Amino acid sequence: MRSFNLGQAEDGARVLYATNRYPNAEQLQPVHFVGTAEDGTPVVQWGRRVFTVDETELRMAPRRRLVYVNLYPRLQGLVHAEWFDDMSSAIAASEKGPYVAKAVALEIEE
Repeated sequence: MRSFNLGQAEDGARVLYATNRYPNAEQLQPVHFVGTAEDGTPVVQWGRRVFTVDETELRMAPRRRLVYVNLYPRLQGLVHAEWFDDMSSAIAASEKGPYVAKAVALEIEE
């Protein structure tokens, strides 16, 4: 889980509130980041409640993005993989040798 980042929260990234000191996935609740109080403490809205929280209680929600994967053959049937941020880079890289699959679109969560 990504730690809280004030800049990303101000830019509209999704924020999660840890309802427990050592949260697992079920104890993270999505909240609306309102801003910061005069002392710099984050202010969030959860349902109808608006309150300040310590930064240690906030996490950034995972981001999903699309990557493109090339699969290359290896000895004994094993496969080597490389991923790229755009399809054209994946296709260009596949030209350097034999491939099992090229530019396979895959959504990942970071």
